[in-house]
Amino acid sequence: MPVRLGRAIQVEIIDTVTLRRRRSPQYTLVMGFLAMTLFAAALLALPFASADGTATPLWDALFTATSAVATCGLVVVDTGTHWSQFGRIVILLAMQAGGLGFMAGTIILFQALGRQISRHQRQTLQEQLALRFFGGMSRTARYFLAYTLVLELIGWVLLGWQFANSDGPGSADPVFYGLFHAVSAFTGSGFDLMGGYSSMAGFAATPVFLVIMMALIIPGDLGFLAVFDGLRSRSWPYALEWRFKRAETGLVNFASRTVWRINSGARWMRARFGRQAETLSPPEPERAPTRPRRPPNMRMETKLILAGNAICWPLAAVGFLILEWGNPDTLGALPAIDRVFNSAFHAVTSRNAGFSTVSVGTLNELTLILLVPFMIIGTASASMGAGLKINTVGVLFATAMSRLRGLRQTEIFGRSIPVDRVYVSVTLLVLFLAMELITLLVVHATYSNPEMVNSLFDSVSAVSDIGLSTGVPSQLNPGGKFFMCLIMFIARLGPLTIVLALLSPRMVGVGVRMPAESLRVG
Repeated sequence: MPVRLGRAIQVEIIDTVTLRRRRSPQYTLVMGFLAMTLFAAALLALPFASADGTATPLWDALFTATSAVATCGLVVVDTGTHWSQFGRIVILLAMQAGGLGFMAGTIILFQALGRQISRHQRQTLQEQLALRFFGGMSRTARYFLAYTLVLELIGWVLLGWQFANSDGPGSADPVFYGLFHAVSAFTGSGFDLMGGYSSMAGFAATPVFLVIMMALIIPGDLGFLAVFDGLRSRSWPYALEWRFKRAETGLVNFASRTVWRINSGARWMRARFGRQAETLSPPEPERAPTRPRRPPNMRMETKLILAGNAICWPLAAVGFLILEWGNPDTLGALPAIDRVFNSAFHAVTSRNAGFSTVSVGTLNELTLILLVPFMIIGTASASMGAGLKINTVGVLFATAMSRLRGLRQTEIFGRSIPVDRVYVSVTLLVLFLAMELITLLVVHATYSNPEMVNSLFDSVSAVSDIGLSTGVPSQLNPGGKFFMCLIMFIARLGPLTIVLALLSPRMVGVGVRMPAESLRVG
């Protein structure tokens, strides 16, 4: 309840008892992911989780568990040779749990048990999936689960077929290898079982395998909300259909009218033998086409995500191809067509997943520096990846362009962005840069063979949960490994989520609105 004190200061009284007793959705998310991480670390520390039957050091088990739940992919031990089948299954389940998310899985489990979903759980799912409405949360969770499992099932079949026809270690057990790497690719985790820290180097000359992996990574990169909105709107099929119908001559006219007649006949058959009517006359095949009903417009957020990715992926691919074309340790030994596919592959994995077909430590320094901004941008909100998020970068860019155009509000794609979204984007940028600076200093100080470019690259990879590495994590001391675990955990949930989770239970009861005063900037 606002209370005025004088002309300039406004005091707002808040019910402190209610605030202190209520746990915020951010707090629930943090505790849920923390519990999953500690449980996975305890399992990986068991003796039978390693291939040689000895207990894995606690720091290494915690680092691997955090990386799996955070879907990062940074490792301190080789996943393919160090862990037993039990340890690999634990990592697989941790990746899947981290990708699905704590609250989405909880709501699906509650529904299976017939339990009601509380408002607090709905708010937590809203926070996790970056939704701004409460209705249809149960349906959203089910769609999210179906979206994940269907794509992973398709990837499992295709990758299993590829492993069965390969000469690598996956040929001995293509079923499990296909499942493991399908989950790892879709969730953006970047774990692999190839051994020797080689990642996907054995498939550098197999374009089909690289295309399958990219087809799994990209939907997780975009996020299921953006994919569903794009399929729901169908703006581009609408435009193509109208252009085809307006064609008057040539082969396009013949094809369009043939499709028109087939669709008209199909509609008549459904109406004739369905429930709509008992008798209907066939439609006139020569009837002039009318403009079809326009489908729902694509949301501005979806347009921003698609446009941002359409810019980032080609730029990263072309830059990688140019800088590594003549490097004999990376692309120089491959045929020209394979160089193109490998460049496209690294353009996708540099923003999520962290797979590589070349040794990252052999990349040119300019290439490492080129990939840093793309790793910082990361993926879309409510996606499998992390980073600053392309939504945040898009809002900041739109704000800058709007100010340069003399506009008082942020506008993009014919829509205005609420000022609170701009404030959140600026806050995320400040927190992200601060976390990156601290991570760089700590990693460089605890790195046994300090090289600034490598420290910068791996620190950005950890803060953005990418997983690409020049080999720094395995050379960190225990203090550096623990700090990297903390950074990966924060990066998975987002620095703003962690801050709100820590501050919400201690919110003060009196908020004072101070008088405004201008200042010089720039």
